[in-house]
Amino acid sequence: MTADFYENEKIDSAEDSISYKTAFGKLIPLLKEHSKGLWLCLFLLAGATVLSLYWPILLKRALDIDIANKDMSGLIITVATIGLIQIITICLQYLMRVKLETIGQDIMLSL
Repeated sequence: MTADFYENEKIDSAEDSISYKTAFGKLIPLLKEHSKGLWLCLFLLAGATVLSLYWPILLKRALDIDIANKDMSGLIITVATIGLIQIITICLQYLMRVKLETIGQDIMLSL
């Protein structure tokens, strides 16, 4: 029933002629209200990216040093570190997504 309402709703010429500049001009104040949360998301993204770039270096270490020298204790520590980095990365990405989703829902509610 509600889908029929939206499909039959007509957009008048004033709404149709709104430029992108006008639309973003109305969106910027809403984004400024959530600037702290957006900065937090940016730092969470940076942290997750740095950590996700670090684990291939550890994988190289595991293959080139630990396995080549048959150092099982070093291999276990390296693999555990890789696992810990992956868990931390996943947690940072989860927090970022939840925060961005919350901010997006708040902005849509304000609109």
